[in-house]
Formats: sequence, C-alpha cells, structure tokens
Amino acid sequence: MTCNILACSDHVVLLVESNFWNHGGNNFKRLNFRKGDYDAFKIYMACNWEEKFLDCCDDVDKMWNVFKQRLINGVETYVPLVKVFNDGNTGKLSSPLGEEIRKEIRLKSKLWKSYIRTKDHNTFLKYKRQRNKTRYLIRQDEQQKQSEIALDSKRNPKRFWNFVNSKTKTKERIGDLKIQQDNSIFVAHMDVQKVEVLCDFFSSVFVHESDDVFDPLPTRWKTSDRELLSVDETEVIDRIKNLNINNKGPGLIHSRILYELRNEIRYPLMTIFNCSLATKTFFANSMEDC
Repeated sequence: MTCNILACSDHVVLLVESNFWNHGGNNFKRLNFRKGDYDAFKIYMACNWEEKFLDCCDDVDKMWNVFKQRLINGVETYVPLVKVFNDGNTGKLSSPLGEEIRKEIRLKSKLWKSYIRTKDHNTFLKYKRQRNKTRYLIRQDEQQKQSEIALDSKRNPKRFWNFVNSKTKTKERIGDLKIQQDNSIFVAHMDVQKVEVLCDFFSSVFVHESDDVFDPLPTRWKTSDRELLSVDETEVIDRIKNLNINNKGPGLIHSRILYELRNEIRYPLMTIFNCSLATKTFFANSMEDC
C-alpha cells in the first residue's frame, strides 16, 4: 500500500524557484527635442566652418566627423533629457504632469489621509476644495496640450494621429476581400482566407529575373562633356525642409535638429557635399550608424 507523502505529512516543505523580471522603474531617459534651447544652439553652430575644415585636406570623412561631432556636442548641451513617463505602459495618463500639478495632487492626498485619520468636517471641506482645484488644473493642462497638438498637426502629423488613436477604443481590422476565381467572385471572410489571398497577390507581382548576361545599358552622357555637379545652400535648405522631423536622420542625428538648425548648417553641409562630388568619394561614416 502506497501513501502520498504530501497528503499525509504536515512537515513537508516545498521549495519553489521562480525568475521575475523587474522593469527597474522609470530610469530610462531620452532627449526631449521639443524643449531644446535652439536659440543658443544656433549661436553655437554659427562658427567659422572654413577654419574647422582647414585640417581636413579635402577628406570627406574627416569633414563629416568634424561636423557631426560638433552637432552631437551641441545636442548634449542644449537639448535636455526627460524621463520616460509610465515606463511605456498605456494608462489613463499619457503624458507627465507639471511640477505644480503634482504638488497639488500630493496636497490633496495629504488632506484625504488627514480626514480619514481624524474624521474632522473642516478637513473634509478643505479636501473637497483641493480636489476641485486639482481637477481644474488637470483639465486645463489637458486642454492646453490638445491645443498644442492641434496647432502643430500640419508640422507633426504623427503626434496628432497618435492622440486620435489613443482616444479610439476599437481597432480597425482588414475587411472582406473579393477575388475573382474561375469567372466567379470569391469573398474571403476568415483570417486564414485573407492571408492566403494577400500572399497570392504579393507573390504575383514579384519580378523573376534570369541569370543570363544582359546587354550593356546605353550611356546617357559623356563624362568629358558633362558639367561638374555642385550643390548650393538653397538646395540644402529645401532638402532639410522636406525631412520628417519625427524620425531619426543620418548618423544618429535627429531630423528635428537638422530642421531647427537648417540656416546654420547649410554652409558646412554644402561644403561637404561639394567636396564629395569633386573628389568622387562618399562619406561612408555617415551611413554606419543608420
């Protein structure tokens, strides 16, 4: 006759080992490009670039490294760091509150704890006034942030649509797909059917190239008759204006920095590009960190 040890004994100890992952709190910081001191940054970047490029000897890589290093030093000096709010979790609050509002929230909590401890009617009235004041400040802050998003919607559409999607509870799904098979229309309702239809469509547009040697392409222009290409400052500014300021740019330089400093960096960029065209070399270091 066998007996279950765990069921019959009161002295059996179970040792359970578990691995837990700790987020480490809100210790992650990132650059807050919206709060950068761009006026001082512009003065810092408005230097004598001819003197800076004097020791480069028409070396495109050295010129790019000098320009990039000064830009990175300016970012570290004039663009503040901000702690990531809520550690990436999606909660009711989507952005950090100001110090004044947080101070009012702490005072409200302090009054509530005092009322719970003493049950004093006057303390409860103070708590209600503080609660209404805190609620008013939070709503005013939310309205101000919404106004900023609306005014900046054309320049920063990504921020606008992120706000719109955060207020939308439903998620859009792929609708029914119609496909013609054997002179009849087939409607894909299930997800598996939709996946097969989309896979068949994308695979049908692939280009199948042969491994045979193809004829050489005709030359569009002659090297001797072609004019030397060059870049002017206007072209540099036009290119920077068309950048998406919400994405990372070349060499880990944020596009917002390039956009704000476009008038100050147009000359060094023009010099680097023209040197690259004249020497027929490409500054490969700009693409290493992309």
